Amino acid sequence: MREIELNTVLNIIPDPDKNVYDISTRKSVEEIKRIVRIFKLAEAQKAEKILTATEDAICMNLVLSIN
Repeated sequence: MREIELNTVLNIIPDPDKNVYDISTRKSVEEIKRIVRIFKLAEAQKAEKILTATEDAICMNLVLSIN
């Protein structure tokens, strides 16, 4: 998910004048932390997917070179 989609889903509205999120309430802070965790998870999954794809390519190369 992109940041805009998460903001819509979680009903977080950034302040356009200051270009920051309102953290005056605990609820806002928790929602922003949740967004950060989602982005970190997505980043980790992307890195793992790249690693898996690389390992698959190496295995395929080995299989093809044996034949």
